[in-house]
Amino acid sequence: MAFSSLRRAKRSNNPTGDLLIRIQNGLMRNFNSILIPTIPNAKELLQLMCDLGYLSGWRVQSNKNDSMLEVFLKYHNGEPAIRGIQQVSTPSKQIWYGQKEIQWLIRDQHNTRTKSLILSTSKGICVHLDISTKANFNGGEPVAWIW
Repeated sequence: MAFSSLRRAKRSNNPTGDLLIRIQNGLMRNFNSILIPTIPNAKELLQLMCDLGYLSGWRVQSNKNDSMLEVFLKYHNGEPAIRGIQQVSTPSKQIWYGQKEIQWLIRDQHNTRTKSLILSTSKGICVHLDISTKANFNGGEPVAWIW
C-alpha cells in the first residue's frame, strides 16, 4: 500500500488495536511485511514482539512528511509464528492489573508458558513473565495476549 493511500486513511480511535489487527491480517494473507502508521509505543511494542520471536523485525520508512513502520512477519514451516492475538485493554474499556493479578497469572494461569501477556507499565512495555524479575513493580495496563 502506498504512503499516499495510508495518509488519507481515517485515523483509528484505537491505534494499538489497529496495529495488532494489521499484523494478524498480514499473517492470514501470508504477507512478508506490512506497513503501519507510527503510533506512541509502537517501536517498543514491535521490538518486544521481535525479542519474543513473534516477528522477524521492523524498520522505519520515511517519505516527506510521513513516517511509517514496516513490520516483517515471521513464519515457521509456512505457518505464522503468531497463532492468535487478543487485545485486552481498549480505549473504551481500560483495564489495569496490579502486582497480585500479575503474580496470579504467573503462578496459576493455565497456558501462560505458551501465551504472552504484554503489559504497558510506567517503566515501559514488558511481558508478564518478566515481572517477577523487576523490582518495585506496581502493575500495568495489559495490552494484548499473544500466542
